[in-house]
Amino acid sequence: MAKKVQKKTKTPVLLIIILIAAAAAAVILGTTFLSGNSYSTTVLEPEECFGITSENEAAILQNGSLLEEKALYENGHIYLPYDLVSELPGNPFYYENATQTLYLTLQDHNDTWKDGSEVLKISGGAAMVEAETVRKYSDADIEIFTEPARVTIRSQWDDIVCAQAAEDTQMRCDPNKKGSVVAEIPAGTTMTYLGVEEKKWSLVALDNGYFGYIETDKLFFDEPVDLGHEPNPATSFRKLSMDGTIKMVWHYVDVQENNEILDYMLEDTDGINVICPTWLTIKNIKGELNSLADKKYVANIRKRGMKAWTMVSDYYGSDGSTGAILQNPESRIRLEEEILRTVEEYGLDGVNIDFETITEEQAPAFLQFLRELSIRTHNMGVILSTDNFVPLYTRYYNREAQAKIVDYLIIMGYDEHTEYSSEPGSVASLPFVREGIEETLEEVPKEQLILGVPFYTRTWTEPLGTDYFETEAVSMPKAEEFIKKKKITLAWNDTLGQNFGTASDDSAVYSIWMEDAGSIDKKLQLVGVYGLAGAAAWRLGLENADVWEVWNRNLK
Repeated sequence: MAKKVQKKTKTPVLLIIILIAAAAAAVILGTTFLSGNSYSTTVLEPEECFGITSENEAAILQNGSLLEEKALYENGHIYLPYDLVSELPGNPFYYENATQTLYLTLQDHNDTWKDGSEVLKISGGAAMVEAETVRKYSDADIEIFTEPARVTIRSQWDDIVCAQAAEDTQMRCDPNKKGSVVAEIPAGTTMTYLGVEEKKWSLVALDNGYFGYIETDKLFFDEPVDLGHEPNPATSFRKLSMDGTIKMVWHYVDVQENNEILDYMLEDTDGINVICPTWLTIKNIKGELNSLADKKYVANIRKRGMKAWTMVSDYYGSDGSTGAILQNPESRIRLEEEILRTVEEYGLDGVNIDFETITEEQAPAFLQFLRELSIRTHNMGVILSTDNFVPLYTRYYNREAQAKIVDYLIIMGYDEHTEYSSEPGSVASLPFVREGIEETLEEVPKEQLILGVPFYTRTWTEPLGTDYFETEAVSMPKAEEFIKKKKITLAWNDTLGQNFGTASDDSAVYSIWMEDAGSIDKKLQLVGVYGLAGAAAWRLGLENADVWEVWNRNLK
C-alpha cells in the first residue's frame, strides 16, 4: 500500500517582507503618537524669556506684563526710562529738558542730578533714572533683580486675581506642551493671573517677574481682590487745613477800584468765611506778575472774621503761555518768588492757583511748580489750593499728584456748556456735577476737595434759519430779565436739578438752563452727601439774595 506523503508549506518571502514593514510602521507611528503627546523638556534661557539681547539691557515688567522698552543696566545699577517713571503713581520726580536736570522736590528734602551721576543717565537722548532711587520715592511697588537684570513694577492693586498651583507643574513660554520650560512650579505656588487663556492654558506671572503659561486645570483661582496700598510717606507733603467747612467766594477784581466796593458786594451776603479776590495775573513770559492787591481790603476781610486768599491766574501773551513759563526754570522761580512776596507783604492766608491753559506736555512742569511753591507756603503757614476742571476735560492735570502736594483742590463744577460747545445746554447740570465729584474722588481725598458752584448762567439764542447760536454768561438777575423779555416759562427738571425753559418768536428760539437758589441748593447738597471740605462760588455779585439761605443750610 502506498504511503501518502505530506508536503511542507513555505511562507512566501513577499509576505514576510510585508509583515516586517507593518511592524516597523507600527513602531514608528506609536513613537510619533507618544512624542506628540509628551511635554517638552527644553528649558528656556532666562535672557530669552525676558527678551534681553545685550549685557547692558534690563527687562521691565509692569503688573506682570513684559514691556517692550528696556532699562539700562550699567555698573551694577538698573536705570528706568524717565517717561515710564513719570507715569508711575505718586511720581515725585521732574526732569527738566532744557537743563537736563532731574529734580526730586519733597517737603523736607530736595535733590538735583545731572547726566553722569549715579541717579541720572542720558542714553540715546533719553533720560534714565536709577531704579533703586525710584523704588525709594515712588508710590509703585518696585522690586529689582539681577541674573538676569530686571525690574518688576506694580502700579495697580484693585481687582487682582491670584492663582495657586494645584500640583507640581511647569510654566511654559507657549500655551502648549511643546513650549519650552520657563520655570518649575511647586504645588501651592501663588501667582498673578493675567486674564488670558489659550487652548486651556492660562497666562500667569510670579512675583520675581517670570511669566508664562500653565494648564488651567492645574490651577486653583481666587476671587478678585484689592491688595490694599498706601501712598509712600516719604513723598507726602504736610497739609494745612481750615477748621470747619470752607465757604468761599471768588471776588472778581480786574481794576484797582473794585477793591473799594467790597462792603457793597457783601451787603446781602451771609455765611462766607473765605474771600478770594482775583488779584494776581501773570504779566509776561518772564514770570512777572500784575498785582491789584490792597492792604485796606485785607484789613476789611479780617475785621469781618474772614480769611483772605488770592487767586493767581493764567498768562495769555502772544510770546508764550503759562506752561512755557513753568517749563523754564528761571521764569518758574521768578513767578514763585513774586507770589510769595505778595503773600508776605499783604499778610494773606492762602493762595489759589487757577491755571487753565496747561497742556499735557506742560503738566509735569505744573506739578513741579506746585511742589516748589507748596514748600514755601507751608513754611509760612499759608494754604495752597488749585482750581481744576472736571476730569472729563483734563485728566492729565494729575489730581492724585496734586492732592499729595497742595492743601485743597477746587473742582470747577461748571462750564459744562460754553460758547465753544456744539449745542446749547446747561452750565452745570446735576449729573455733570455729580460725575465730576465722583471721578475726582477716585484721585483726591474727600477732605481736600472743595466744590465750585456757578452763580452765573447762560442765555442761548438760535436765529431761525441758521445753524449757529449766540450765548452770553449772565448773572442771576440778568437771567431773570432775559426770561421776562423773551416770555420764557420755566419748568423744574428733576434729572438736571434746575429750571429749564424755551420760547420763540419770528426771529429766534431762546433757551435757558437756569442757575438759581433751587439749582444751587441741589449742588450744595452734594457737599454733605460726599463729605467734601466745602464749597466755592464763582463769583460774588452774580447771585440773587435768596441763594444765601440755601448756602447756609447746606454748609454747616
